[in-house]
Amino acid sequence: MPLFLPETHPYSPKGPDGQGWNRLSLNAHFETRNQCGLLPIRYATLFESRTGRQRWGGYERCSEGGACGTCPVSNLALDHRPLADWPAASPLLLGRVKPWPLASGMPFSDPAGGRSDVHLETWQGEDTGVKVDWQSLRNDFDARIGWVFRDNDDEVFWIVRDNPAAGSALVRTKRYATLTRHALYGGPGQGRVALLSCHGGCAHEDHHLQHLAADIASLGAGELAQSAAALPPALPGTPRITFGQEGARTVMRYEAGRDHPRSTLHISWDNAPRGLGGGAAAAVLAHAVRLCAAG
Repeated sequence: MPLFLPETHPYSPKGPDGQGWNRLSLNAHFETRNQCGLLPIRYATLFESRTGRQRWGGYERCSEGGACGTCPVSNLALDHRPLADWPAASPLLLGRVKPWPLASGMPFSDPAGGRSDVHLETWQGEDTGVKVDWQSLRNDFDARIGWVFRDNDDEVFWIVRDNPAAGSALVRTKRYATLTRHALYGGPGQGRVALLSCHGGCAHEDHHLQHLAADIASLGAGELAQSAAALPPALPGTPRITFGQEGARTVMRYEAGRDHPRSTLHISWDNAPRGLGGGAAAAVLAHAVRLCAAG
């Protein structure tokens, strides 16, 4: 993973105009803008930095001259600190990119140029009052980011939190001729929280189902009861996935992808005989985002 990103230029040894470098020039009076691959300033470089694809452009300046081994930024990245002040019990939030306001009279040298924060909203689009910086998002590997898209106002993307109890969740799978069933349990000795039936193939791995099981198990009875928080027919940023409700069962349909066939998933809620509540809806949508996570 490249951390120190030296400034590059496309010029040949003959210089920008082909006449060489050994002439009177102002280039020597400009600083070298080396950058740090751990300090993204926008979504594209956040994705690069989380997946080891860094290249110069779109990062904050390096302040340590490439001495990454003793750099506090590098040491902080190794801590993988979770996002502070996660604003809701929901595992799923929407990140809305808000550019910093520019100062008047500084059109070319404004330090706010190209900078932004990420404001966190619930999956229904309600502002939580919490904003985070790109470095904090980059360093939290207990949170996964979805693909960026644009709504009517801003650039946005999903942020889904891994459930810390997922390692204890149990998934018991039985395969039949026409379907595969997964019984989900919050942990050893706990009752079943949901029964999943996959028709046409499975589009998930066991660790996806463990996080779903842990998310459901953490809900109270009121959050599983019928409420006005219905699933949307589709979620922006999760391509090839649609949602529906058939009686008390929740349905997720997956179009065929590169790694899985077309699949229809039915979720039967053991503790919610009357339908889907707000907390359960968030758990289902978080599951969909995990399946499509960018990094």
